[in-house]
Amino acid sequence: MSKHRKKQQYVQTQPTKQGKGFLSKVIVFVGFISVINAIITLVAGYGAFQTQWKQTEWPATTAQVVEVSQGHDVDQNPTPAEIRYEYQVDGTTYQGTYQEDSTDVAVGLSMPIRYDPDHPEVSTTNLKLDLGFLIQTSLFGVLAIICFYGPTVYGKRKDRAQHRLPVR
Repeated sequence: MSKHRKKQQYVQTQPTKQGKGFLSKVIVFVGFISVINAIITLVAGYGAFQTQWKQTEWPATTAQVVEVSQGHDVDQNPTPAEIRYEYQVDGTTYQGTYQEDSTDVAVGLSMPIRYDPDHPEVSTTNLKLDLGFLIQTSLFGVLAIICFYGPTVYGKRKDRAQHRLPVR
């Protein structure tokens, strides 16, 4: 004996309008926050990127570390060291400072820097471009898209599944 299964027929019902649930509202709110974060990160990061881009065209020279001062906070934890360096441009000596967490920096150490040719007193120890803002902006953007379209897609899929009832 063979068993035959009867194919169940479905009746399509008309969807009814339902209000959005609390969870959907929270997800959309997170989407708005993500959009705001993406815009802020893009604007702030792009400004820093433009500055770094200009600095990559500055002439490079070698500076000497002349002072390393390590501080401590209220709980006696070490704070980033303030490093003062000197460099020469056209026979004139200039100074610059930067902060670093590393304890590998010592007085007398040589280090590469770049200086502004129009204002040689302005220098930087940052010799590379930081594209981290693009990654952050992309992540916030993707999160925003998921938060805005996720509840809509889920709601439509749920409505289609609810309105296909088997005929008895």
